[in-house]
Amino acid sequence: MRLAVCIALPLICLLAACTGKDSNTEEIELVANTQAPSFELKDLQGQTRSLQSFAGKTILLNFWATWCGPCIAEIPALIRLQTKLGSEKFQVLSISVDSDPQALAGFIKANAVNYPVLIDPDYQAVRRYGVQGFPETFIIDRDGRLQAIADTEEGRSLVRIVRDRPWDSEAYLKILQEIIAK
Repeated sequence: MRLAVCIALPLICLLAACTGKDSNTEEIELVANTQAPSFELKDLQGQTRSLQSFAGKTILLNFWATWCGPCIAEIPALIRLQTKLGSEKFQVLSISVDSDPQALAGFIKANAVNYPVLIDPDYQAVRRYGVQGFPETFIIDRDGRLQAIADTEEGRSLVRIVRDRPWDSEAYLKILQEIIAK
C-alpha cells in the first residue's frame, strides 16, 4: 500500500498540495492561541528533539516530503526566510515523512537546507496535527501557542496553511515579524 502511495502521489503533487496522509490520520481542528501539540522526533543525526526544545522562539512548523513537488518548490523560500529572520528568536522547523533517512540526508545536503529537519516516517506528529496534505504549515509563537495568520493566498485568517507559499515575501515577513515582536 505505501509503495503504491509513493508511486501515485508525485503525479498528484504536480497539480496541488500532496495528500500523503495515512488511513489513521483524521482531521483535527486546531484553534488559534491554544498550545501546539507536542512531539518528540529524531533529527538526521539521530538526536531526539521535541517542540519544547525550541521554546522561546517563533516557529514556522512545516510538514513535507521529498516526493511532494509543492514541498520541494517551497524549500528555497524557507531557506531564505530562515536566513532573513535568523535563529535567535525565530526558527523554521520541518518534519519530513520520508522513510529513508539516508536519502533524506542527501536531499537536505544537496539543497543546502539551513534549518532543522525532523523525521516522522510513522506519522506520529502528522496525526497529532491532523495533517491532511503536504506541504502543511503552522505558526507557533514563542509561548508554544498556535497562531492564526492572515494568509495572503487564501485571503482569510488560518491556523493550518495548506500548499506551498512564498514564505520569504514581504507580506509573510511582515506577518512573522509581528508575531516575533509580541
